Amino acid sequence: MTFWDWQKPKKSKGLFGKEPPTSFACCTSDDKGICYAGGANSFIYLWYGNVIKSTLGVHGDGFVGAIKWYNDKLYSGGKDGRIVITDTNTM
Repeated sequence: MTFWDWQKPKKSKGLFGKEPPTSFACCTSDDKGICYAGGANSFIYLWYGNVIKSTLGVHGDGFVGAIKWYNDKLYSGGKDGRIVITDTNTM
């Protein structure tokens, strides 16, 4: 995952910390600056800046292929065939 700062033409790599690296198929962000990325391992990663702070295991199997944040709700679709709606205020 690479994050770009358009004001400084600078990019920075995402820091996975203790989480194992994965590939990402999609991402979205909310009005608080949190980036949500759908991983190839069925997890949704929450990025604060370029650092992972937590993950959501809401999809059972395969990749998360679609993700959208709207009005404090995170909508995600995965290979498991489910669409999951998560309240981002309470997770």
